Amino acid sequence: MSYRLHPTKNKNLQPGEPRWYQVEIGHSDNRKTIVMQFENDRQAQIYDNDQKRAHRPEISTIVAPTLNQILPDFVEWYGLHRQPRALEAWLQSWNNLSPHFGKLKPNYLTPALIDHYKSHRLAQKAGIRANLVCKRTVQKELNCLSGIIRFATERNFCEPLPFKIATFPKSQTAPRKKIIPTPDQVEAMLAETRSDLRPLYQLLYYTGMRSEEARTITADSVNLESNVILISGKGNKQRIVPIIPQLKPVLEELKKGKKAGDLLLISKRSGKGYKPNIGRVGASAEKAGITAHMSAHMFRHCFATHCIYWGLDTRTVQMLLGHSAITTTQMYTELAASFLTQEMSRFGNTPTETANKPKQKQPVKRKGKKL
Repeated sequence: MSYRLHPTKNKNLQPGEPRWYQVEIGHSDNRKTIVMQFENDRQAQIYDNDQKRAHRPEISTIVAPTLNQILPDFVEWYGLHRQPRALEAWLQSWNNLSPHFGKLKPNYLTPALIDHYKSHRLAQKAGIRANLVCKRTVQKELNCLSGIIRFATERNFCEPLPFKIATFPKSQTAPRKKIIPTPDQVEAMLAETRSDLRPLYQLLYYTGMRSEEARTITADSVNLESNVILISGKGNKQRIVPIIPQLKPVLEELKKGKKAGDLLLISKRSGKGYKPNIGRVGASAEKAGITAHMSAHMFRHCFATHCIYWGLDTRTVQMLLGHSAITTTQMYTELAASFLTQEMSRFGNTPTETANKPKQKQPVKRKGKKL
């Protein structure tokens, strides 16, 4: 059921006259269209909501479940239709949503409660650096709230909300601009990284793996004889990444004493696999003099950008990263162009002692007959 302005009846109306709307009532074969006049769009919306309630099974607000009671059914459904990492991220958002909305029934939600949640979250601090929560994070959490309410509505646990959960404008939630460090800066960062974390960072940078792929890779996925790594990525899609010389001694050390099926990367502090929130990336970057924002996933961006910078074609980079569409990989050509512009800004800034140093003549190679 929905309402919209009538496509033809409003053409000759005088200013101030009620506008014509067409309201669709019912579902599938029982759908009907009613043409009516309303003073404004709000009246048409109220009429449409009344019709929706009239054509849905009666639900008593006394026995209607709360969001916490709906949660187990939603998590079961979400786990069947989404990847484990997506479910994990949703549950992390729910940890912040639950204290505010968990004990409420969906139809008790109001725009005022949503606005109060926004103000509360934006005033909180989170993360290692204890920065204020950004609007992009709150946006993701509100999308999670919309998802469970939509699920509850489709399962007839509650009636549709009479309003749309308002989020922030896209201009306020756009991701921060990526500033890619140079290869020398990344190498300096790896050198400054804590010894127990360095193998993980090296694996991320030298292969372009996602954080989850690196944390869950097993010893039998690394073939040192063929110099390749078999990676199982999103949607259980597999790809092969070659082992470059800089990474081979690291993998040889990691594979020592490990059997097939054992995790390749084990935290020396916990004795278990690494958690999704890999810390200390920003600290290592600061020690190397990198002012740009660095995270575990930024190593993947660095790998792709540097590959294009070194001359690899987009199709090759797509295969290395495991992208389904070439358009996703083409984003890195723009990053590489920005990276080259940044590097060329140093053109002409040669130190004086280097500029005055006489150039040595290169010996001329003469062709001659081989004896």
